Amino acid sequence: LDDFTIPREEHKEGAFEFNTVFLSPPATNVLTYTLVYKNVRFLYQPFLTEEELISMEIERPQYVEGSYAIYHDSKQHNEYKTGKLGHLFRPIVTDSAGNKTLAILSITNDILIVTIPQTFLDTATYPVTIK
Repeated sequence: LDDFTIPREEHKEGAFEFNTVFLSPPATNVLTYTLVYKNVRFLYQPFLTEEELISMEIERPQYVEGSYAIYHDSKQHNEYKTGKLGHLFRPIVTDSAGNKTLAILSITNDILIVTIPQTFLDTATYPVTIK
């Protein structure tokens, strides 16, 4: 897998970061969070094929694929002209030995679901941090 480090230069205006730490294997590999929001849309950023990336002439980090861009419903006349408020990247899961993987995100009925690959949790050296 790629290096999942997100350069801090990308967050010059500020960002929120949430960490969850498991000191021992969790009872489940699925975490759920209730989303409370007003006047925003969460737009899923699908996985792209190599051909799509080449034809679009872009590079896309792994933590962006399967993530969510967050847009305001009506305020679209900001400096970016799109109304984009932020981005919810796929969480990076790291064990104490430095092994990393990405979690899977989904949003259903105002619930954010974070799924950690069970095989990673089964072989991880604890503690494990989700960031």
